[in-house]
Amino acid sequence: MDINYRNEKLKKQCTSLKDAKRAFDAITAKNLFRKINFIEAADNLQSVINYPPFHFHDLKGERSGTYAMDVNGRNNSYRIICSFDAPKTHVFSEASTITIMEIEEVSNHYE
Repeated sequence: MDINYRNEKLKKQCTSLKDAKRAFDAITAKNLFRKINFIEAADNLQSVINYPPFHFHDLKGERSGTYAMDVNGRNNSYRIICSFDAPKTHVFSEASTITIMEIEEVSNHYE
C-alpha cells in the first residue's frame, strides 16, 4: 500500500526508528515501525483488515470517517488514526481495491 502522511513530522515519526524513539517509548516506537512496514508491504487494505493484531476499526462521533489500528495491542492505548479517499460505506466492503492510506496521527487514546 501507499501511505500518505498528514505532515512531515508524522512521516518522520513513522518511518524513522530514531525519530519514533524520540516521540514515544521504545516499545511503542518499535511496534509502530513494524506496523508501518507491514502496511507498506500489504497489497491492499484487505490485508491490513485481516491481520488481527491491528484491530482495525472505524471510529465514531467527531472522528466519524476515520479508522484506528492498535500499535501495541488491545492492552495499550496507542493507535494509528487513518482515513481513505473511498466513501465510508466502501472501506470494508471494497477493501481489496483500496491501496492508498492517509495517516492522520499516532496518538495515545487516553490523553
